[in-house]
Amino acid sequence: MQRGLVGIAGAAVVSGVGFFVLKRITGLGLSLPDVVLAATVATLVLAAAGTGFAVLALVHARQARQEIARLARSVDAAMQAVKTAGDSRSISIGAPAADAALAEPAGHAAAAEAQAVQAKIIALAAALPGEKAAPNGRRH
Repeated sequence: MQRGLVGIAGAAVVSGVGFFVLKRITGLGLSLPDVVLAATVATLVLAAAGTGFAVLALVHARQARQEIARLARSVDAAMQAVKTAGDSRSISIGAPAADAALAEPAGHAAAAEAQAVQAKIIALAAALPGEKAAPNGRRH
């Protein structure tokens, strides 16, 4: 949000500077078609830059959506494991990570993603009050 506002402010500054530059150029006696051509080129360059930033924002939004969906699947798998285990202290750390990896759409499941999910679950399990987790994820 802040970057967008800075971008808008930058565009406003560029437009204001452009206005005063064009006013100065017309005062120097350049022909009107040359001034219009320069203004058109400047406008097209700004439009191309804006389109590029919009595409980048779209790509980042799509990546964020995929990451949130992946996190939701891993949390859902962990909740299902806790629900089926009956006792929350009897489940193993590897089981929710494996379930989350299986919940991935076909062709997207990878060992690196499964390890990332397992690392998140280990970090969440380590934060449980009154328990200590070893670096390998096993309880003491």
